[in-house]
Amino acid sequence: MIEETKSEQADMEPVQIEKSGNVLIWLLPVIAAMIAGWLLYKSVSETGEIVQIVFESAEGIEENKTKILYKGLAVGLVKKVTINADLESVLVEAEMKPEVEPYLRDGTHFWLVRPKVSLTEVTGLDTLVSGNYIAVSPGEGEPSTRFKALKNRPPMDESVSGLHIKLSADKLGSIEIGSRVYYREIPVGSVEGIELGGDAKSVLISVHIEEQYSYLVKKSTRFWNTSGIDFKASLAGIEVQTGSLASIIAGGVSFYNPPSKGDNRLSESGDQFALHKDYNQAEDGIMVKLHLPSGVSVIAGETTVRANGLIVGTVKRVEVDDVLHSTVTVKFHPHAHTLLKESTKFWLVDPSFSITRPSSIRALLQGGYIAVIGGKGAPHFEFDVSEKRPISDRSIVGLYLTLIADELGSLEKGSPVLYRKIKVGHIEDFQLDKKGEFVEIQLYIKEEYAHLVQKQSRFWNASGFDLRAGIEGFKLRTESVSTLLSGGVAFFNPETEKRANRAKNDGRFQLYEDKESAEHDSFPIDIMFAAARGLQVGAAIKFQGLKVGSVKSIELTGQGGEVVAQALMYGKSRSLIRQASKFWVVQPEIGLARTANLETLVTGRYVALKPGKGKVWNKFKSISTAPIENSQPGLKLTLVSPRLGSIKSGDPVYYRQIPVGRVIGTSLSPKTNAVFIQVNIEKRYAPLVRDNSRFWKASGLRMEASLFGGLQVETESVEALLSGGLAFATPASDQLGNRVSNNHTFELSQKMEPVWAKWIPEIALDQ
Repeated sequence: MIEETKSEQADMEPVQIEKSGNVLIWLLPVIAAMIAGWLLYKSVSETGEIVQIVFESAEGIEENKTKILYKGLAVGLVKKVTINADLESVLVEAEMKPEVEPYLRDGTHFWLVRPKVSLTEVTGLDTLVSGNYIAVSPGEGEPSTRFKALKNRPPMDESVSGLHIKLSADKLGSIEIGSRVYYREIPVGSVEGIELGGDAKSVLISVHIEEQYSYLVKKSTRFWNTSGIDFKASLAGIEVQTGSLASIIAGGVSFYNPPSKGDNRLSESGDQFALHKDYNQAEDGIMVKLHLPSGVSVIAGETTVRANGLIVGTVKRVEVDDVLHSTVTVKFHPHAHTLLKESTKFWLVDPSFSITRPSSIRALLQGGYIAVIGGKGAPHFEFDVSEKRPISDRSIVGLYLTLIADELGSLEKGSPVLYRKIKVGHIEDFQLDKKGEFVEIQLYIKEEYAHLVQKQSRFWNASGFDLRAGIEGFKLRTESVSTLLSGGVAFFNPETEKRANRAKNDGRFQLYEDKESAEHDSFPIDIMFAAARGLQVGAAIKFQGLKVGSVKSIELTGQGGEVVAQALMYGKSRSLIRQASKFWVVQPEIGLARTANLETLVTGRYVALKPGKGKVWNKFKSISTAPIENSQPGLKLTLVSPRLGSIKSGDPVYYRQIPVGRVIGTSLSPKTNAVFIQVNIEKRYAPLVRDNSRFWKASGLRMEASLFGGLQVETESVEALLSGGLAFATPASDQLGNRVSNNHTFELSQKMEPVWAKWIPEIALDQ
């Protein structure tokens, strides 16, 4: 027991255990102190320089939110915004990152970036999401912490790739920073800065040309201001010059390289150029002296020199000597240098008005000008100006032709010759032939177009315009504005002709009246009508529904009110026009019995043609109605009647109310005591006519009335009731007579006998 008690006591004695973790617990404060020290060091070491930036306004700037960015990287943050003591500006205090402290110098620039959308540029759109920010551009100079913000971004640093040049101008116009620079209306650069020149009398504009376009700018390049609109108005017309829409509103600069001369070395950064007011001032040119006759009025800056209607030069200076002879200096476009040769001819185009010279109307509106036609020889830069267009001598290579016309019309010297509406020559001169029967018109075709004229070519007078109106509408056609005013000639080559035979000098051609006549190789005829009967100029002449000509004029003859229609027939109808040919007017027929030719209500009345025999003829007298074809196959009969009544050519002939023939003509008997009516029975129905057949007039009604039988009304047909006609009957088979031959004669009864209606023979028809 005692041992057990000792043992228990021994077990209950405290045991000392060594605790190794006590040291770590005491290290924690040390580590925390070290971390705090490191954080304090980091905070102190990363605290940037505080800078002060003066802005005109704090609009768009927020404390602890607005960042300062350099090339998109945040390098600072606005900490405080206060109002300066002058109450005209605000002071922005910003904390900059330590790594940018070396770049905070006097030449460093700050500016506020906001979203901007204009015709010249779209910038700062990222601020719509992230908010406005302050941009910074490092500069040179002494270290500084106080700056004045710029209103706009500074000019582009010349270290940026591309071409950096300056333009000098008398005034800025609507050009501003960001305005585009154009070459052939393609933006190739922009305006980066604007400042007054050193003499305060000019403006210096800094321009950056993008690197890929820098090769376009040469030492001789000319720049001009394309801002806004240059508007000039006078009797000569309205002239408007402008660049692109963007340059109209926001300003712009354009440039080009003179092709004729100049220093073609590439421009270098730092070069300076003059900025001209407009393209006319910037444009390069060739100076030429022209000697004018006395009494001629020209205006410097307005009178132009034109070649083939295109302006190639402008009078820049006018000098008048003691005898009123004028010498003018003309600035020609560089591309016009090929015109200026020894044999080049100049002449005046007067703005005088003349009814017989429509081209003068154009000169009146556009103003007088000097015309030129290029020549050959060595380059020449001094010329005499003629009062009239000169006649080209054969020394100028080209094709010389003669046109034959009945009259000159509005054609004149200088009127154009057109092919597919392109000017290929002009009228040199005109004169009457030796007998005075027609006009000879001399043409000149330029050498490069001479191959277009073939021996089969057809020329027509393209002067004025062709107006055609009708129910279906109207058509207005003119070859060109120039031919509308000054007349002209056009030609084409028929597609069906082989183009192997080129025309040669002195070739002679017919001048057709208009394009339609030329296309159809038309020839004229005259048709006399008893009355116009609604016929209009332009009405078609048709054969079997095809147009073979048209009416060109309608005139009174002065003989009993008759009219003569002058018509042009297409060449393909030559074989149809003979002495016995027939013409008549086709017009609408509307009635209870007959309705025909309703299409003429829309298309208008036309002239129908029936070819005839005989020799070629050109004067005809029309017939009133379409002729009946006596040559149609069938049985020809003559019916004799005391009077004609309502019978007329074209009326039907009935058998048992079926039309089997037609009236083909009427005439008086030789003794004038009866009427002969010629009818044609169709061939297959010819067996129905026998020598004992009976014919009667089928017009009107047959009525029988009795007390017990009532009223009976009979008619051959509705058509016969309304328009008339003839009918016949043949006796029954047991009384059937013999068949008759052509020209057999029958008496025509005025009415049908009742017994005839009962005749029902059985007769086989011809097949």
